[in-house]
Amino acid sequence: LSKNFVHDVLALFLSTMSWHSTCRLISYLNTLEKAYLKSEQGPKISEIHKPLCTFINDSLKSYNGVRGSHVHVARFSDEEIDRLSTLELMSMGNDDFGNLMKSIFLRSYSATRKKWADKILKDSMEINKILEVYFEILSKLLFKGERLIVPDNHK
Repeated sequence: LSKNFVHDVLALFLSTMSWHSTCRLISYLNTLEKAYLKSEQGPKISEIHKPLCTFINDSLKSYNGVRGSHVHVARFSDEEIDRLSTLELMSMGNDDFGNLMKSIFLRSYSATRKKWADKILKDSMEINKILEVYFEILSKLLFKGERLIVPDNHK
């Protein structure tokens, strides 16, 4: 168990829908707005552009600050994982103290792992709901039945 590895894996998950992804979703809206500008869908897309951007920003706000806008700005930090790292180091001895620390480490590891697995599952479900709303709104504007409405300048 490497402290930096665990930190980075957690940060990677928690930042999956971070600032970069928020920007991508908004960038996609901007691209759609430009592409459909002169089409029948143009005014409808322009009308939902700002509210949908606000929805994305507000909904993903708690994920945006997990690590910062760039992965190299700062390491993700969690007290429980820091504690596990210390316990792991203390458990490396082959004496009674090392064995005691190994036992404490394994119990703590299981509890921390369960906590983070539950959090990742919960966050994934929340992010999926946000994406469902986002694409549901866009689908209503960009599809007529099962067919994609292609903007005039892309036909």
